[in-house]
Amino acid sequence: MTSGILLTRWRVPRPGDLARCREILARRPLRHCYLISRIDRALAKRREDGRLLLLGEEELAFFGDEGNLAVGDLSPAGRESLVELVKSRFRGLGIAVSPRPEVEGLARGLRGETEPRLLRPQTLYGADRSRPVPPGAVLLRPRPADTPRVVKAALNLAVEDLGLPRLRLSRKRMEATVRKRIRQGRTFVLRHRGRVVFKVDLAVATDLGALVEGVYTFPELRGQGLAREGMAGLLQMLLAEYPRVSLHVDRSNAAARRAYERAGMVEAGELGLAIFKSWR
Repeated sequence: MTSGILLTRWRVPRPGDLARCREILARRPLRHCYLISRIDRALAKRREDGRLLLLGEEELAFFGDEGNLAVGDLSPAGRESLVELVKSRFRGLGIAVSPRPEVEGLARGLRGETEPRLLRPQTLYGADRSRPVPPGAVLLRPRPADTPRVVKAALNLAVEDLGLPRLRLSRKRMEATVRKRIRQGRTFVLRHRGRVVFKVDLAVATDLGALVEGVYTFPELRGQGLAREGMAGLLQMLLAEYPRVSLHVDRSNAAARRAYERAGMVEAGELGLAIFKSWR
């Protein structure tokens, strides 16, 4: 099959396409929370920071302006189309978080063009109102004085969890992202003796559920149950508003997985994460 033939498979979705794709993705809302949120933004005609494209009739991909990619479950033909589309239209792709087969298939298809700096499975966790959540800490929104500490947590997380070189990270860009999340009310913190010791971010939320990310406990305070208490408090708060909450974590991060499970979350599947090197 030639590239030209493959590229005829993608197109800009119409509202009816998006509604149909949302219905399909909603069958697995924990797995597809982020992509569902992008559909909702498009249907509401809100300003987008990327493009939604159809790969075939009911297979959707979101290409973010910052080089991020999210896709739904794809057929073999859809995976081929995705690879060709990335090569031809979205060179410079930086990060993909999606169902594991789609991420690993994309990484294989891009060999010779770029290699993943990081490629790993992510365990998907979920919580809903059918299961009790243990008592947790009361989380607060950061004060202006907390911002430097929250920025430090975000930078540390990028280095410790994703293996990104600290010297290549832009503190200015990270600070802008942190400030934006704080303004939007999407960041929550736990303080101990007046200092932020734990933070977490609300990534997206829809009527089907919420996705959280950026969970971080400062190293000197790990092993004291702060992540468990913070996550339990967050779940209690979010489940009062949303029917379910999800997050994904490095499958090999046993300490984080224990904390989430003790906070009331259960395994709900698997995703893949890829961070790509510079393109050739």
